[in-house]
Amino acid sequence: RNDIRYFKVKRIKRYEVTSNRFKRSIDINKILEKHKSERFGIYEGRTFNIELHIYPPMAMSIKEKIWIENQEIKEYKDGSINFKAEAQESPELITWILGMGDNVKVIGSEEIKLIIKNKLEKMINNFN
Repeated sequence: RNDIRYFKVKRIKRYEVTSNRFKRSIDINKILEKHKSERFGIYEGRTFNIELHIYPPMAMSIKEKIWIENQEIKEYKDGSINFKAEAQESPELITWILGMGDNVKVIGSEEIKLIIKNKLEKMINNFN
């Protein structure tokens, strides 16, 4: 399709090995490096500089893992952390932030704040 496609291996239900061979016209290593450095999942979106302040107990598990290659974490004496990264907006990123509940404060970007605020308003309306 003259485009890069991402698939979750878990979703493949069946496959067939053929004798067809394809010439690679792109540098797949460059694509994979970009994917690792900016994405939380398989979806691609606009790139934002995100900054989160994460409180205990969530801070402990967040700082123990590399979520995205370019992440920067600063630890504080109270057990909280500041998480910074350049990341592409995606359903996985928004779900990851929302999953921290009231243990996270979105400091930046303003656009990510707005996306999350709108998502929360929709969630509240689901309970009315």
